[in-house]
Amino acid sequence: MQKTVCYFMTRNIYRNVLPSLKSLLKNGNVDKVYLLTEDDDIGIWMPDKVQTFNISSWKAELNPDGPNFGCRWTYMVMMKVIICKMFPQLHRVLTLDVDTIVRGDLSPLWDLKMDDYYFAGAREPYWTIRLFREYVNAGVLMWNLDRMRDGTADQVLAALNGRRFGLCEQDALNEICAYKFKVFDAAYNAGDWTEDPKSEIRIRHYMASKGTWKQEPEVEEYRAMSWEEALR
Repeated sequence: MQKTVCYFMTRNIYRNVLPSLKSLLKNGNVDKVYLLTEDDDIGIWMPDKVQTFNISSWKAELNPDGPNFGCRWTYMVMMKVIICKMFPQLHRVLTLDVDTIVRGDLSPLWDLKMDDYYFAGAREPYWTIRLFREYVNAGVLMWNLDRMRDGTADQVLAALNGRRFGLCEQDALNEICAYKFKVFDAAYNAGDWTEDPKSEIRIRHYMASKGTWKQEPEVEEYRAMSWEEALR
């Protein structure tokens, strides 16, 4: 199975993806990376393994007058839920937020048994306790695209187009797919909102709501890293 990773990016964060992308290429052991953007060319050189994919035409799926369209995370986060339509040839895809740094091999995520699940993510204890059911963070998700094609993607999108969700696509996915997603080790999404990892951290999620994440030493290290070093 091809190990594919996708980032969803509006124009203002094109360059912000570079630290995460370089860390992914250096440490993640993946086959293909798609930068899902608003333009055909983002003006930044990318290695062969990385492809820019203009998804502006898919914006027609969204209601511009909908209650979540202007959320602070931008409309792009809603487009995650229809990734199964964008890539009809793929079975699984890992989506990453740009405020992540990959520290280790991500191959085990493609080995998860997910036939009965829509996606997999790391548990958020705060909401899990308050909702009395599992709740995961949407910053790092492994998608079972075949399962999402059963009509669930359309159902989640319709909900996002029709009513307000406090945490946008994250709340919508956790509500509509409740009890039908898998929880993986927080080592693959280690952040302030997730649990303590049971093993060595493989993805550190800095949570962009904290404006200082771009100045984290680890983020700056990968931003300064050359492509040659990242691809070595």
